[in-house]
Amino acid sequence: MKIDCSTITAEGIKYAKKNNLNICGVLSKGKSNTSVTPYNTVYDTCGSASISMSSSGYGNAHIWWHLHSTTGWILQYNLTVHYQGTAAAGNVGFSGVPVNIDAGDYTNPHTGSGYASAFLSGTAETVLYDCYIENPTTGATI
Repeated sequence: MKIDCSTITAEGIKYAKKNNLNICGVLSKGKSNTSVTPYNTVYDTCGSASISMSSSGYGNAHIWWHLHSTTGWILQYNLTVHYQGTAAAGNVGFSGVPVNIDAGDYTNPHTGSGYASAFLSGTAETVLYDCYIENPTTGATI
């Protein structure tokens, strides 16, 4: 997850400086520290977002996602799993109010047998920041 710097408050800037967090260039100027791991997880200034996929049989995919905040509790999220398979493509929306540093869920869409892919998009609001998801992706043979 990445902080939407247009929504950073004075309290958020103070927190970043106090905790030596280079968020939205508060400590220095430079590139984002975005990184992508082999496990379909994107890390950035707000925390991490991940998505994974496997086959649940009969042309159905099992797609699960997870958010982890490093900027306080997740107060709410609005996310979409976008998937594409050999027989179908679609979107599944998720929203919630977990009031926790972690959130996650899953869906089991029919994609058809063969290769399928998916990515996660959306936003999350934490105690300190509004964050957006940097589209982790996944794929699997279904």
